[in-house]
Amino acid sequence: ETSRRASKLDEKGMEVAVCHHGFLLKALNMYRGEIFAYPLYLQKELMPAKAQFFAMDVACKYWPYLEKAAGVIPALQDLTTMKPFLSVMHARAHAT
Repeated sequence: ETSRRASKLDEKGMEVAVCHHGFLLKALNMYRGEIFAYPLYLQKELMPAKAQFFAMDVACKYWPYLEKAAGVIPALQDLTTMKPFLSVMHARAHAT
């Protein structure tokens, strides 16, 4: 009983947004594993700062999701102005 209740409270990890210098801009605890709601929230939080680029290890999966969501929810359209990119290691995996 106690372990089942505690498992619902435990964080699964952290999602962070940093600048190109590595300074932390925003962070959040992940409670459900890696879901697209987390980077979407961070992106929305960084829009007032006029962030231009968006790097994420699964940007290849997230970006089509964002574009589809922005087509349905016009308030998300501004998020698609950021330029997504992958790490070199992830991009090489796509090349093979």
